[in-house]
Amino acid sequence: MIASTVKDAARQIRQWQRDREHDAARIPVSAEQVGPPRALFLTPDTNVPAGGIRVMYRHVDILNSAGIPATILHQRPGFRCTWFDNDTDVTDVTAASVGPRDLLVIGELQTDLLPRRGINVRHVVLNQSGHLTWDTHPDAVDAHYASPQAPLATIVVSEQSRRLVSLAFPDQDVRRVHLFVDTDLFHPLDGLPARRLVYMPRRGLREAQMALRLLKNTGALDGWEVRPLDGLTQTQVAAELRNSRLFLSTTFQEGFGYPVAEAMASGVFVVGSHGFGGQELFDGGHARAVAHGDVLGLVDAVSELTAADAADPDALRGPALGAREFIASTYTREAERRDVVAAYSDLVLN
Repeated sequence: MIASTVKDAARQIRQWQRDREHDAARIPVSAEQVGPPRALFLTPDTNVPAGGIRVMYRHVDILNSAGIPATILHQRPGFRCTWFDNDTDVTDVTAASVGPRDLLVIGELQTDLLPRRGINVRHVVLNQSGHLTWDTHPDAVDAHYASPQAPLATIVVSEQSRRLVSLAFPDQDVRRVHLFVDTDLFHPLDGLPARRLVYMPRRGLREAQMALRLLKNTGALDGWEVRPLDGLTQTQVAAELRNSRLFLSTTFQEGFGYPVAEAMASGVFVVGSHGFGGQELFDGGHARAVAHGDVLGLVDAVSELTAADAADPDALRGPALGAREFIASTYTREAERRDVVAAYSDLVLN
């Protein structure tokens, strides 16, 4: 009970910090255009592994490489994400402002900021998790989408989010972009990986802990190493994945599901929940889906998989490599570049 209370308090503190940072976010606006039009991506000053921020950096890189000016707009001077390698163009709110011909790119958690502050600028919403659309001031979000100052477009990263946003705002221009999964960094081991089960403890931790305790008590994980992937750089995560056989997914209401995609790219068999946004990752039949919250279903699935592995060490390898091929052929650098340029170019250059 005490541990649960402490965890609840910690979650409340983190939420309070996020809310404070959200409300304190500055959006500098200028009545004069300085230089050619460009896309400015309003990005949180958060230097911990978060796929959403990495995606923003990648979009800026892609646009600049295509001759479309773009930059990351942080709050603090000198801030840059360092948990993944990048030389992305970065500025801050003290050094740049949004001019009348610029395009401001905001995340789904920032949609309420413009109407609440009476700011009217050309903008789009990069919605990377449709489920979070109404997490901040939902009435303000709905009113904004219905107003003459509505976003010029909403850009999403999965079919699930595309459908959700399209249902919510039928008049909105919704554009899907494919994400790139780096299959050079995330790749299978040449030989058979260790009997290791890995998981990301950021979401669904309680579910994962319950399932793992049951699996340990039943002996289903005898001879297996269990390791959480937390506090690691992108390169370190890739190294851990490629030497593991099972990835336990307990995610919920994802926009896409980078951890699952990267595990698949690494030749790891994935078992667990797809988080809805990651449904398309499971559609190829190369992973084992279990409904979120179904702890017993998760235990049964992992028990069957470890038993199959005990009978034949290659039993999981074939499907895992099939998943790798699906990821490598679908979420390519070329597909991401094509989609990103198509999604933003007419809005920035016109």
